[in-house]
Amino acid sequence: MTAACRLPVDHVGILGEAIAPLQRDWEALGFRVVGPEELIGIDAAGEPRGLGQFSAHVMFARDYIELTAVERPTPDHHLARFLDSGSGLRLVILAAGDIESRRAALEARGLAPGPVSEAARDIHYGAGGTARFRWFPVAAEACPEVLMACVRHETPEIVFQPEVARHPNTATGITRLLYTGERLPDGYAALAADEGIALEARPVAAMAALFGDAVEGCPPFAGIGVAVRDPQAAAAVLTANAVPFRQGTEGLAVAPDRAGGVGVVFEPERP
Repeated sequence: MTAACRLPVDHVGILGEAIAPLQRDWEALGFRVVGPEELIGIDAAGEPRGLGQFSAHVMFARDYIELTAVERPTPDHHLARFLDSGSGLRLVILAAGDIESRRAALEARGLAPGPVSEAARDIHYGAGGTARFRWFPVAAEACPEVLMACVRHETPEIVFQPEVARHPNTATGITRLLYTGERLPDGYAALAADEGIALEARPVAAMAALFGDAVEGCPPFAGIGVAVRDPQAAAAVLTANAVPFRQGTEGLAVAPDRAGGVGVVFEPERP
């Protein structure tokens, strides 16, 4: 077990009971939120089908935050095991350049990945279009606290468009994920890469000191760091929207009850 590693994060997902409250909370934090759209699955015949899951997105140049809610749940939905557990960060999706090779590598490490599937979502910002993906989940037993998966974008130019990566709070991307615990479980270390964002284990007392006591009721992935070019601008947006925050050595920390069940720390962007 280790206290920290790096993960090649494509995006993370915050799961709520309904999409509208999540969108309001994250707009109040000073993010431009696009969507929501319904996630579309591709069946065995190659036909699209709605999954009853609606997602809005906070886009950056290289990664993004998904705000999602399963409003028409089914027993076989890939998020079914989290739907009765309250809001919080429940998806960590890793980037894969070659999806088949990545799956084979994880299978060799004993992480029992699921089959590669195809999915899509309609994009209505910028030039628009249908974004297509190939992805597979990692076995729930290896990373039970989240849906851990790997994804390859087939149409990255549709997903990552500069006009939606500009935010009133000056945010530029995800910097780290904070896990409540003394050490990271072995499954996460097995997914580590030389480059990526930091995944750090923090004792519960340290997490509470950063985000407040409410963090103790969150899922284990209880904090996310976001880089901002101008911390003063971020503070001004939070103040204008009546969002309480703590200012400390790590940045501006917002409690999880104002961000869909995950604490957010706005950190000065590093040169």
